[in-house]
Amino acid sequence: MKSFIILVLLLSLACASKAFPPNEEMAISYALIEDARILGGETYAPELMREAKSFYERAEMELAAGNRDRAEELRQISEIRAKTVISMGRKRQYEEEVEKLRSELIEANSAKKMHENELRENVLKLEQIKDRLALSRDLMYSKALDTLERAEQKIEAAKSVSAEYFSPQLLSEASETYKAAEESLNLGQEERSIEMAEKAIALAGKAFDESKIKYDLGDEIRKRISSIYGAKAEVIKGGVKVVFPELFAPSGTIILFDFYPSLDALATVLAEYPGLPVDVTAYTNDLKSEDDNFKLSQARADLVKDYLISKGLPSERLKAVGLGIDKALRSNRAVDRRVELIIGLVSSDNI
Repeated sequence: MKSFIILVLLLSLACASKAFPPNEEMAISYALIEDARILGGETYAPELMREAKSFYERAEMELAAGNRDRAEELRQISEIRAKTVISMGRKRQYEEEVEKLRSELIEANSAKKMHENELRENVLKLEQIKDRLALSRDLMYSKALDTLERAEQKIEAAKSVSAEYFSPQLLSEASETYKAAEESLNLGQEERSIEMAEKAIALAGKAFDESKIKYDLGDEIRKRISSIYGAKAEVIKGGVKVVFPELFAPSGTIILFDFYPSLDALATVLAEYPGLPVDVTAYTNDLKSEDDNFKLSQARADLVKDYLISKGLPSERLKAVGLGIDKALRSNRAVDRRVELIIGLVSSDNI
């Protein structure tokens, strides 16, 4: 049947002295544009008609130039524009038919309220037309596209608050459900696509809500710690990183006197967020042997950990690791003596 329609279209074009569409897909797109024109699209949707024709003509030029992929993209855009115009035209037809029936009902009611059976039949027809309008395939297709777009926006919003780290399961389910909605639409299953896209919206919304709380918590902690002398804080994926560039003297294992108030302030902040794990990592420069550097960095990490414990933090929250000259910045030996603390934003059940 499809081939027959294409053949009729090609014969019509030939009779009209127009160029043949170069392939079957282009012929289908051309036919859709013609259908839109016949429905009066140039009157009620001139801009969309202009775009449909323009993209079709550009597709022809790209195809003639051998750019098949680009031609197909342009053809699909032209086809979508034409389908949209057709949907609008059909909607107008339905609305006109509804309005016509409504006028007939008013006339019948004002002319002695006769023919009650006929009136009931017309009311039934009116409701049926309304139902057909609501369930129109073209309108369902447009609704499915809109729902997919909203689902994509919800997923991107969840990603913006690091949901891949704070709510990975929900975000993964939302993404997979979104893909299923896309596949359903490609198979012509508009109602199924809408159902799956709405489910993806709900899942992404939950992921956003869960992650936003932790994301905002991280920013709150960052702001408080940034005001501490000598501390540099930033929100990273999954937590907050705090850096003390020069907590120790070169090759030293004694915390510099000026930084005790800073560690006191840090302990106070951490105490207000119980349950959040803290990893203490110390580094050294390359002034000693590799083995000595590891021992020195571990000693420094342990010192910072023990000091925070002495200020009331539970030992279960803290883990100390010395990495020696790992990730050293040769151009800045002071930075190589840094101590980093990573504050996780997910509470541990063991703390």
